[in-house]
Amino acid sequence: MKEPDYDLLVVGGGLAGLAVAQLVARSGWRVLVLEKGHYPHHKVCGEYLSEEVRPFLLQLGVPLSQWQLPVIRRLEVSNHAGRVYSFPLALGGFGLSRFLLDDALAQQARLAGAVVKEGEMVLEVVQEDGAMVAVTRSGKFTARLAVGSWGKRGQPDVAGQRRFIAQRPNVLNQFIAVKHHFELAEVPDDLIRLDNFQDGYAGLSRVENGVVCCCYLSRASNLRKAGGNIGRMEREILQQNPRLKEVFTSARPLYERPLSISQVSFSEKEQSLNGMLLLGDTAGLIAPLCGNGMSMALRAAWLAAPLLLDRLEERMSQVQMLAEYQKRWKDNFSVRLKTGRVIQAMFGSEWPTAGLLGILGSSPRLAQWVIKQTHGQPFGG
Repeated sequence: MKEPDYDLLVVGGGLAGLAVAQLVARSGWRVLVLEKGHYPHHKVCGEYLSEEVRPFLLQLGVPLSQWQLPVIRRLEVSNHAGRVYSFPLALGGFGLSRFLLDDALAQQARLAGAVVKEGEMVLEVVQEDGAMVAVTRSGKFTARLAVGSWGKRGQPDVAGQRRFIAQRPNVLNQFIAVKHHFELAEVPDDLIRLDNFQDGYAGLSRVENGVVCCCYLSRASNLRKAGGNIGRMEREILQQNPRLKEVFTSARPLYERPLSISQVSFSEKEQSLNGMLLLGDTAGLIAPLCGNGMSMALRAAWLAAPLLLDRLEERMSQVQMLAEYQKRWKDNFSVRLKTGRVIQAMFGSEWPTAGLLGILGSSPRLAQWVIKQTHGQPFGG
């Protein structure tokens, strides 16, 4: 058998992919990252990170202290009518754009010795003669091991015939997500807010340089009602909540047009595919209203890297590595994901949302328990 070109192939250069690439490359292994985009670039993301991830980002060489990031300690949630409920965030977090963070992680991965190839869309990953092979439009790349971190939905999902791709439409898999960056005075630096509208909700918080990230999730049916026009959907549906009407009528957009993605699914996913470990949103997507998808992606890389090193150094078989990763994934994320799916199924519907917020607003201890279910303990460092 021909020797593979690399020891580890990373499909997708987002948070999880770049973090695991750096950790494995630091130990001297040959690592290749294949990323379909070009750094720096914006992504559809709420851009809020729980404080649990700060030690790990510092371990990865991300210069957080240089960026003067907003520290977030409060949460406000409004129902469809605009009534506001306020909650403290015991652990808290900070705002940081993917434009800045992904680029910094790509630089650090390269400094650690990883090869990061931009503009390489992976069509599928297969096993051939004991090696993992990534097929792209420009050719094939081989490695001893591979991890998948291509995000919420990608061509390898289709090629691998993953279960969630073939599911019938249901309350967890028919969403679109839209992101704006705004110049907007009304959002305090220490606040993240969630504003509900019919069949969706919007999250707003600040990132670096005083910019407000507004990222919202909506059932795809809302866009169909608006004739496929995002601006019309925002005017006719989102702005029925007076808080969102104030945002969209007073904000100055910093993009010529918003970023959007479709076919977003919160259904359960597998944590491996064709012998690959799956990281971040590729392995399981948490409802954005729980505010921790970025932190979970980075934690997944932290969990996976030692197992990949054990496999490369032949201290663990492939079967053992896959089984241990699945166990660690479930230990760390199963409660978060289940909590997120339950809340996701209720939010967006007017009366269930109002009822849930009323209960949480009158029971601070219960509210803090729910918030705690979507956060983890600090890691890394």
